Formats: sequence, structure tokens, C-alpha cells
Amino acid sequence: LWRRRGGLLLLFCALYFAQVGGLHTKHVRYILPLLPFLCLLAADFCVELVAHQRRLGLALGAVLVLYTGLYGLAFSRIYTQEDSRIQAARFVAERVPPGRVIGLERGGFSMDALVRGPRNPTRQLNATALFEARGYATCRAALDYLDGRLKDLEYIAIVDVNRYRQFAAVPDLTPAAAAFYQRLLAGELGYRVEAQFKQYPALFGVEFRDDEAEPSFTGYDHPTVYVLSRESAEAVQAGLNALARDLDQDPRCPDRALRQAVAAVQAADWGRAQTHLQKIERDYPHLALTHRLKAEVFALTDQPEQEQEARDRYRAMARHRAAHVLPWGAAMGFVDLGLVELAEEALTEGTLKSPHFPPWAARDLARAYVLLANYAYDLGYEPLAWTAYQQSSQIDPSTAAYNRLAFLAFRRENHRLAVEFWGRSVHLDDDQAGIHSNLGQVYAQHLGDYARALQHLGRAIQLDPKQRQDLIPWVEMARRNLD
Repeated sequence: LWRRRGGLLLLFCALYFAQVGGLHTKHVRYILPLLPFLCLLAADFCVELVAHQRRLGLALGAVLVLYTGLYGLAFSRIYTQEDSRIQAARFVAERVPPGRVIGLERGGFSMDALVRGPRNPTRQLNATALFEARGYATCRAALDYLDGRLKDLEYIAIVDVNRYRQFAAVPDLTPAAAAFYQRLLAGELGYRVEAQFKQYPALFGVEFRDDEAEPSFTGYDHPTVYVLSRESAEAVQAGLNALARDLDQDPRCPDRALRQAVAAVQAADWGRAQTHLQKIERDYPHLALTHRLKAEVFALTDQPEQEQEARDRYRAMARHRAAHVLPWGAAMGFVDLGLVELAEEALTEGTLKSPHFPPWAARDLARAYVLLANYAYDLGYEPLAWTAYQQSSQIDPSTAAYNRLAFLAFRRENHRLAVEFWGRSVHLDDDQAGIHSNLGQVYAQHLGDYARALQHLGRAIQLDPKQRQDLIPWVEMARRNLD
């Protein structure tokens, strides 16, 4: 700059870096266009250094050339080896018995495309939802969500830079997810690492171990892939229970402080409630639930201006986030804290916004509502579960929501409503043998519509001949009454 040399090169680098630095996602590979210009600037620096400090300049130039040359050759050897994901997929094909359920992840470096197929059912862990819901779902709610994703998973195939590295890097923001991945790979959650696949840059027996490099740098051509197998369902549950106990004591989790604040609100001890919430806001500035609880306190103490300010701050924290995830995340957090009315409010707000979401986002929201409803039902909040299933079916009709609504209606002995929901379910998917069986038995036993009973019983037997022996008595009873 002093000699007015390289100004245009530096200007290009500065402008390009400013543009890339402003992107939401900043991968190291986006900097590649800068390398030729940085090489020219580095070479010019070496020339100037040789002119003034010959030995130092030659030494520096030699180090740069040798290191970049050796590393470049070492890195190029990666492309002479089989990709670690293909190795892992072959291991899965050879070692995992047919029919076993395999857990996978979404993302740019997922194993999904290599493992998914008719041989083994797969299920997405979908831990990304917990990143989007950070500050809304409590640690316990996040762990309960992960517990649900692990149900029946006998194997898991994950790539380190797909989710594990990201969560492990920010335990303050996502303590439950970070601890989950760390313990999963440490063998503390009832799964053991059956195999690990990785290719390192290597030359002349020297390995460049780049596990801690920026994720996209390794993700495209040499990530680490883990294949895990379940020891037993009991071991998984024991591991999750131990993790839950540890998270309750983890200062990075706000759950204990939130429960103290909620207890104060429920006891109408407004001074203690505000003291707790102010401390939570100071200790956990990213926690959105704090502001919604403050709004509730201000509403109950007739402070409308402060209430509106707290609500505005709560909404402001949702900016630049996946809007279709937040209603579910907030409802999960409120349910965990026992604040059922606030959970229902969050669900209703999401339902009202859903027409403005892209179709894929609305579908994801509807599925998330089913998960929330299952969670609420397991905790004993059946009315909230009913509301969540209903709103899920309004956003995007699904067999899962209709079948659960039918089950709840049947439990309430509202048989006509039960067959209405089951009817909507088979209208979406007629290949549900169990649902046709339910319809046939309810029509025959409770509604006296034997013609419809025979129709559904026959369809159930056609879809699943194994049910024939159990359903024939129902068929014969319906025929006798029909005659």
C-alpha cells in the first residue's frame, strides 16, 4: 500500500470478503476465489523480504512452497481412496440385518441417499428442529423429543460434520442436543460405535489430521462417518435418564430457574416471579421463553404497557428463524413447564400463520404438532393433545392426526366421531388394515351399520390375511344381523 502496489488486488479481496462475510452461511470454500490473488500478494511480500532480508525471505518462501506443495499432494490422495460414506453404506448393507430400523440425519452431508431403500426402514433424527427451537424448548423438552426419535432405532448412521460438530460447538445455546451427541458417540446412551470411517490427507506416512477443520472443508470429500448399533432398549432408556438427571444440574440449562419462576407465578408471588425472570434474562439472554413469561406476569398484574413490550421482545427473537418450527418449540417448552394455556396459544398462533408458509413448511409444522400432541398426551394433558391433533389436521391432513383423534374419540365413547376420523384417515390412505378393522368392529358393535362393517372387515382381511381368524367372528355376526 505504501508503494501503491497491489491496490486493485487488495480492493478485490476486501470487496469480495465483505460480500461473502455478509452471507447467512459462510463456508470456507466460498473464499476459494480469493486464493490466486492472495498468492500473488504473498509472492510479492516474499520478493520484497528477499530484497531486504535475503536469508529470512528465502526461508519463508521455502516453507510456504514446501508446506503447500506437500499438503496439496497429501490432500489429492483423498481422491484416490473410496469415500468414507460409501464405505459406511457398504458396511450397513453387509452387517445390518434386513428389516432393522436405521436412524439417519437430514443435511448436506447426510447418509440418507446411500442408506435409504426397501431393505431397511429409516427414520430421520431431525435434530435441526432443536437448533431452530433454541431459546423456546426447554432442555427436558428437547431431550424428550430426542427420546421419541430414538424409539425402535436399532442402528444409527451419522456424519460428524452434519450435526454433531455444530451442536457440540455451541453447548450454551443447545445444551441438550450437544450433550446428546457427545454421549451418543461416547457409547453412553445405549449405542456402541460398530464402525468408524475416515480418510485423512497423508503423504510419506505423515497424516494431516483435520478433524477440527471448518465442517464444509471436510464434509464434501472426507468426513468421519459413524455406524452405531443399539445394545438394548433398556440401556438406551438408562442412558437417557442419566442424561436427564445431569441436565437438571447443568448450569447451561435454564430449566431449574424457569420452574422456580413458574412456581412463583402460579403462587401469585409477583415480586419473586419478577426477580427470578430478571435473573434468567441476565443469565440466559438467548432464552425467548423469559419474555413470554414476563408478559404473562405483567398481564396478571394489570401492566398493559410492560406486557406489550415483553410480547414485542418475544416476537422479535423469532426474526430470521424458521417460523414453522417455533410454535412447536414454544409449545414443547410450555408443556414441559406445565403452562398448558400458553402452549395452546403458541399452537393456535402457528395454525393462523400456516397459510403463509410454503407447502413443505406447513407439512413439517403439521407433523410437529402430532409429535407435540403425543408428548402432551403422555404427560396427561389430553385436551391439549386433542387440540394439537385437530390443528395438525387443519394445517395438513394426515393419517397420523386422524387416527389419534379417532382413538381419543373412541376413548370418550363418541363412536360416531371416531368412525368419522377413521374414515377420513382411510380416505387419505386406503391400505391401513388395522384402521379398516377398527371401523368394521365399531360399525358392527356400536353403530349397528352392518353393511359398512362388512365392507371394512372385508378390506382389512384383504390387506392383511393374518387378521382373518380374528375377524371372521365379526364378519359372521355382521352377516347374521344384516340378514
